[in-house]
Amino acid sequence: MSKNWDLYVEVRYPGFNSHYHCVISEHPPSLTPMWKKALAFLDRPSDFDGEQVEDIRPHLVDSLVDILEHLDEYEALSPQENVWGNFDMFLAAYLNLIRMCIKHPTGILSWRGTRT
Repeated sequence: MSKNWDLYVEVRYPGFNSHYHCVISEHPPSLTPMWKKALAFLDRPSDFDGEQVEDIRPHLVDSLVDILEHLDEYEALSPQENVWGNFDMFLAAYLNLIRMCIKHPTGILSWRGTRT
């Protein structure tokens, strides 16, 4: 059984320990098809782990245009009844990821969950 996952941006401050900023918390695996459509290089959300923010940010911004131009296709990927999560939850998490990437361009993404 798949479990929810979290995504953090690890920021390393010179002379201090790393700090982890939560980007996505308790994200349901039922929304994975939307992530895979938006970011074709992802086979699964755990592929975020270890990615440099500065490397992934351009893909996120480019894919946002695709999401906005094809809302109906993304909304069609929303889980059906009795499953937690929907397009709005996906979009909120996606936008938060972009914000955190802009705020912490030298960060490293850290994925936490059950790898499938």
